[in-house]
Amino acid sequence: VLQEISRVDVVESSVLHSTLGYAGTIDCIAEYQGELRIIDWKTSRRRKYGIEDTFDNPLQLAAYTGALYTDTRYPDYARPTSGMLVVMYEDAPATTILVSKEELESYWKSWLRRYTDFQYLLEHGALPDVPAH
Repeated sequence: VLQEISRVDVVESSVLHSTLGYAGTIDCIAEYQGELRIIDWKTSRRRKYGIEDTFDNPLQLAAYTGALYTDTRYPDYARPTSGMLVVMYEDAPATTILVSKEELESYWKSWLRRYTDFQYLLEHGALPDVPAH
């Protein structure tokens, strides 16, 4: 994986969403296979074969990407259009999971729903009742 990464713009850097107020630490923004990507490095004992095996990791990528676009400390050229999860193991080669722009946008919408639910929960102590269909 490392041999295919170029143009490293950001490594281990904090990011703050200027409107929503959440923060995090980005592992890396770099070019991979011709695209500028936000990259998150993970370790695991269990093999991850696809994005569905990575739990909330894609939401984290989307949240960091959303924050990047509002954080004025990051110039336009450092704003990725796609993502990548790299899962490392002690006894096997790393798994690389690419996250397209469309997938990131979908995860961003999911992140916003989760964020909104969390804010509601903080304010009201419980989530609103959802009408049965």
